[in-house]
Amino acid sequence: MANRKLFVGNYRFDASERTVFVKGNINAEKFLLITNVNVNTIIYNFADPTIGYAGKFYNQETDETEFTLVADTTAMNDTDILQIFIATDYEEITPAEDILDPVGKMRVSTPENLIDTDFEYGLQGTKWETLQTVNNIPTIYSNSGDVPIDGIASVDAINGSKNIKVSTSIQHGLNIGDPISVQGVSQYQAEGYFIVTAVPNPTEFFFELDVPANFSGDISGSYTTIIPGKFYEGSTLPVSTADGATTDGGSPSLISVETGNTHGIVAGSKV
Repeated sequence: MANRKLFVGNYRFDASERTVFVKGNINAEKFLLITNVNVNTIIYNFADPTIGYAGKFYNQETDETEFTLVADTTAMNDTDILQIFIATDYEEITPAEDILDPVGKMRVSTPENLIDTDFEYGLQGTKWETLQTVNNIPTIYSNSGDVPIDGIASVDAINGSKNIKVSTSIQHGLNIGDPISVQGVSQYQAEGYFIVTAVPNPTEFFFELDVPANFSGDISGSYTTIIPGKFYEGSTLPVSTADGATTDGGSPSLISVETGNTHGIVAGSKV
């Protein structure tokens, strides 16, 4: 239970009648301590019967609680300042002015993206569960509703090569250029988001690492999971519809993209 101190303006004192008038209807058991600050004298203490209270009455017309004291206050003045402590059911909090806006509401820092908020309630289908960014631009994501690829037989790496081969016991359904999320392999270089680079047959596909592998062999395990991802379609850089992306026609081809603004992408970035 919290305590509250009443300031001048919330009470009045009638010294000759040994009565303190407090605004509102306050039960007698909630009065804790009353001190006359001018003479440094305690005139009411809930734990001391010699300076307890003689009666309590609530006046509905004035909305005041009349609290009559046992202590003799006839020698005191009505203008004396009192320090009154009462027990309350809850603690009142008054924020500082610098954290209030002009209309009296609390200033808060709003989240800049969906990842910053609402995860105290657990993962939600309307939020991104995972999201990869390039230059702070969303690119690939997956959420809790995506289904992992079944029947992963092996995930083979070759030392010094960026290509990783995935073999499945059933058809994987992936195509070249599809994004995937790889988790639960024994080599950290092969974990994360990648793009399918080759599909030699319905039960095999390749993806490319950012750096060459430092291990040869099967890097899959009992917890290996590969989930088809999705491309975030709301973050494309503005390019010219006429000649924004051109190819040299080679095999493999080189595609040149011209943006209207500074793109901020560096060599080796995934796009």
